[in-house]
Amino acid sequence: MAVPKIGGQQLQVDPSQAVARECVCGCPYFKEVYRVAIISKFAPGNKTNQDITMRTPVYICLDCGEELFPAGEKKEEGDGEG
Repeated sequence: MAVPKIGGQQLQVDPSQAVARECVCGCPYFKEVYRVAIISKFAPGNKTNQDITMRTPVYICLDCGEELFPAGEKKEEGDGEG
């Protein structure tokens, strides 16, 4: 289990305090994939003069393919999927 770091310091956490998550379909297994976005070299604030590829890790249910959202967050209605 990866231990999170905040401000460059590793947190001291007890893995036995972790709460298992399940998908809405009940499956407890996920795979890490990446959502990819491109920041145009013409975007305000991009001083590199090059397109920038951003990768954001997300977790996908191995059974139904739904994305696992952080606790308390829900998939937005009309997000273009389905």
